[in-house]
Amino acid sequence: MLHRHHHHEEERSNDGASAPPPPAPVQPAAEHGTSHQSASDEKLLADGAQIDGMVSRIEPSGSGSGPGLSKVRIQVFFEEDHHMYEFGSELSNLYQAPQGSPAAKRLAEFRSKAGVKNPNKIPKILMFSEGSKVPVRYDAPHRTRFVVDGPALEMKALDEYLKIEEANIRRNAARAAKDAPPTGPPWDVPAICPTCGAPVDQAKASMAADPMCVFCHQPIPAKPLARA
Repeated sequence: MLHRHHHHEEERSNDGASAPPPPAPVQPAAEHGTSHQSASDEKLLADGAQIDGMVSRIEPSGSGSGPGLSKVRIQVFFEEDHHMYEFGSELSNLYQAPQGSPAAKRLAEFRSKAGVKNPNKIPKILMFSEGSKVPVRYDAPHRTRFVVDGPALEMKALDEYLKIEEANIRRNAARAAKDAPPTGPPWDVPAICPTCGAPVDQAKASMAADPMCVFCHQPIPAKPLARA
């Protein structure tokens, strides 16, 4: 891979003050893909150091990518020495967990608990967008080779999908509860049973699931109390 190393030297302005260093240039690196990885890429996935990269650009559709694939540019920034590297990769746009895999079972369990119709239907999940982080492996001693960690990217996409869906479910539940007509307990109950005229223990009856007179065992009229 080709890399652009960034070394900054302080420049001084005309008045003698130190000028801020210029933005670090980006070092280009070789192209990589996840669908046809070389043996060296496989070794890098197994043994390489881990870091997050950022999708800096997605090539337009029809730019030579295969079906369901996009050519992307990924930038990797090292905070310890302020060096930035950039490499290209061809990535799948969507992830669909294989039938019977742990990821598919995790999705089915979540969709079943959420009451989704056809919980075993496996959705297609967006893998990345411009500006999103992607897990990367690289050769730590030299930083001459970088590759996207495909399996880690799939799990990251799955985690983010479930997190968003959980938030949507909570939001919809809160909206439904807000819009639902009020119910009890607590109830507004009378002090006297209208059937037998016996006194009603309002504190107890107002919190009962179905308020009833303890003397005649008939239902007591109850209205839900308004809630703040």
